[in-house]
Amino acid sequence: MATGSSPGSDHRQICEREWNAIRAEMKDLKGCQVTFISLAVTATGAILTFANFYRGKSGIAYLIPLVIIIPCWWIFFDKATTLTRHVGYCRVIEPIIAGVSFPVEFVGWEDALRKFREVEGGKKPSLTGNFNIIRFLWEFRLSQHTQRYWILVNYVFAALCFASLSFAARSLYLSGGMQSLTINSAVQVLSLGLILYSLNWNSRAVRNLVCGDNSYDRNEAIWKDILKIQSM
Repeated sequence: MATGSSPGSDHRQICEREWNAIRAEMKDLKGCQVTFISLAVTATGAILTFANFYRGKSGIAYLIPLVIIIPCWWIFFDKATTLTRHVGYCRVIEPIIAGVSFPVEFVGWEDALRKFREVEGGKKPSLTGNFNIIRFLWEFRLSQHTQRYWILVNYVFAALCFASLSFAARSLYLSGGMQSLTINSAVQVLSLGLILYSLNWNSRAVRNLVCGDNSYDRNEAIWKDILKIQSM
């Protein structure tokens, strides 16, 4: 190491390599998210079109898209949580690369991630209690937040689910199935419950991504604490 080097200069090259690797992983995560939402939209359109031509009386065929939509919905926001974690880390190491700050304890990405998960596992989420889905839908309008993408995607997944359910309910009603409790109507009631549960859970996830424990700023603060970042 050259004499007179500034504090943290030993870590800059390592941080730059990690920054490039994490940026590449973030690109993959975004591509994965696009794949999931594209799959949900395409599969829903194809299956509903096929079911409409088939015109089965049960209406269960219209619920098949839920098998694809709901897992994609959950995985999408799980990937979003991972993405904000990566962004927070990049925010922290960028000043190190620029020579603006240095870490008192620089342990590398994998060890830092282990410590992050320990912190994440030990904290109590601040936005999971007293959650009101109606209030969320009113407060989290597209015009009021910079992270409109997540909010819009959440609504798109919900709309796809309710579209499938509405086609199934219409088919059941036209076939006279509403006159008695049948297996088909029971499946639709269960599907509605699963949709509402998913909407509630993923709306919580959106709220945490926008302004809660999984937000960019919150993740950045945790990384700074783990790496013990100081200004130069």
